[in-house]
Amino acid sequence: MRVLRLTALFHRTRRVHAPPGSPEDAAVRCALGQLIRERDPLPGTDDEEELRTPMDVTWARSVAGTRLVITYAWAPPVVEVRSVRPAW
Repeated sequence: MRVLRLTALFHRTRRVHAPPGSPEDAAVRCALGQLIRERDPLPGTDDEEELRTPMDVTWARSVAGTRLVITYAWAPPVVEVRSVRPAW
């Protein structure tokens, strides 16, 4: 079972880029659901490596229907969602 950990930075950036009740908020919720489903492999085939350090890798996943990206790290069983930002 995957555990979804939402960071403080994720909450701050979500309020800016996907305010509660907005279409972007619904799309972000859907993307979070995909991250937690075990049948969906991580990183996904369309996920891109955002940052690599000696300790971990941060991945970027596009949020369908928006110009947003969710960044996350995957260290089984934890998916740490780090931020929501506009796609580059």
